[in-house]
Amino acid sequence: MHNLRAGAFACLVSFACATGLAQATDLPGVDAFIQAADVVSAAQGTPGVDPPLPESDPRVRKVLALATDQAVFGKARLGAEDIPKLLDVCSKAVKVSVAYSMAGLVSLKPLFAQGPAVYQPRYVELATRNAQTYQNVIVPLTAFGAYCNGRSLPLLTDFAQHLPASERTPVRMDGMRQARKGAANMIVAAVVMTDDPSVSAANRRLMLVAAADNAAAIATFMTVAGRAPVLEATRRALEHSAPENRPLLETIAKSFADPSCTGGCALGE
Repeated sequence: MHNLRAGAFACLVSFACATGLAQATDLPGVDAFIQAADVVSAAQGTPGVDPPLPESDPRVRKVLALATDQAVFGKARLGAEDIPKLLDVCSKAVKVSVAYSMAGLVSLKPLFAQGPAVYQPRYVELATRNAQTYQNVIVPLTAFGAYCNGRSLPLLTDFAQHLPASERTPVRMDGMRQARKGAANMIVAAVVMTDDPSVSAANRRLMLVAAADNAAAIATFMTVAGRAPVLEATRRALEHSAPENRPLLETIAKSFADPSCTGGCALGE
């Protein structure tokens, strides 16, 4: 259910690690989220080992309230100088969420030495159970990640387009590939979730709205070939979608059916 892994964020931040960037925009909402997320992460201990904080914990509630507040990113026009801050806030959301998606992972440690054939099915079972048990934390943070993508990917594209070819290092390009993969997986998860009875109606709606709101920005960032799996999943969902979901699914389908290759797509693989 995660959109971008922490490693992908680390790679993407390297895109912005260049000289000559102007002073970043004042983003008080982002700063407040980062501070609140840091408090929760510090209290969580080691993901997968220590149990996550209960959803009812006031510190967790504060993070979730901020995550569902569209004012977090403000309305100021952002530029390349804001990329590190935006990717930082996105990675903080992932870090908090991981503590819930990996809850109990330490119990599988004895199986790791027996190889993937043994531990992988148990890991999938654990991850699925956690996604259901902690959905009221994981889903809002994943939806928040969609808005992170919507704000940061166009800036990242503009920044990358102005980089000399010599500065498009393997690390930077790998970060872009990871970002594309993660963003695509997030959209597919939102689409598939519309049929998942284990997820509450409110959470299914929250995730689908976030995916539709940011579909255009994410699709433009991806290659045409990379859009195909998302489009296929969305079209399948449209075949049996509830009436209230159809406009949102159609918005996603339209964005990912676009054959043009501009913006991030034009940067290639």
